[in-house]
Amino acid sequence: MDWVMGRNLGTVVVGVVLVFGGCSSDNGFTPKKARKNISPALEMMALTKEQRKNRTAYTFDVNLRQLNDDVDSILLLDRPTYLTRSPMP
Repeated sequence: MDWVMGRNLGTVVVGVVLVFGGCSSDNGFTPKKARKNISPALEMMALTKEQRKNRTAYTFDVNLRQLNDDVDSILLLDRPTYLTRSPMP
């Protein structure tokens, strides 16, 4: 019976130490700071700064390639299509 009492007392002591000292740290993080900037990595609703840059670069790339195709079409430099308007049997 004594070892059960000692184990329970040890468990209580460890629990009290963890509650009062185990979860505290001095890294400057406070709930007030968290509320000021809840999502620090996000600049928009769902994208990070790098994801937004990648999306912008991709959009410019697609637009410039399409511009080249449009210029070729205007100057009649593209090849005519050999596809029919209706499917062939």
